[in-house]
Amino acid sequence: MQLSILIALIAPLLLNGVAVAAPTNDDNSRFVYTAEHKPSLNTTSDVEILDKRGDACYNLGININDVNAMINDLRYNNPWGTKYLPHKSVTGWWLGGTTICLYNDYLTENTHVTRWEAAWVTEYIRNMCGYDGNGNARGGKATCHGDSGLSIRAELHGWNCVS
Repeated sequence: MQLSILIALIAPLLLNGVAVAAPTNDDNSRFVYTAEHKPSLNTTSDVEILDKRGDACYNLGININDVNAMINDLRYNNPWGTKYLPHKSVTGWWLGGTTICLYNDYLTENTHVTRWEAAWVTEYIRNMCGYDGNGNARGGKATCHGDSGLSIRAELHGWNCVS
């Protein structure tokens, strides 16, 4: 009796399905980096645990030509190619000395990110943070979105994506 009630309650969920991002990739770029990302919650520290997602700039020199070349590659070479970004993971693209890292900090939500979105957020950070006129751009962070509308933390810098 109890089992049939449980099945009757669960059946509509199974029949209607639940919309989640499926692990597919059609971005065959040689610049792709993917790794598991483990957001840290250090509760023994006095520092703030939660960081407001906002734009910020870093004072570091990234070659502006590398930034521009990466934007153009992402935007004009298979721009609608997607990269699967599962929960608690990071993916990124790099070219020369420039890296754009996209972090999915969510514990259960998965999404896909297009190369076009990566180009957009890279260009946004470049324009927001500027450069010194000597060929050095400043890195920074901003928010972009996956194909499911999920907010994704993006960081532009000159080193590998780290978790």
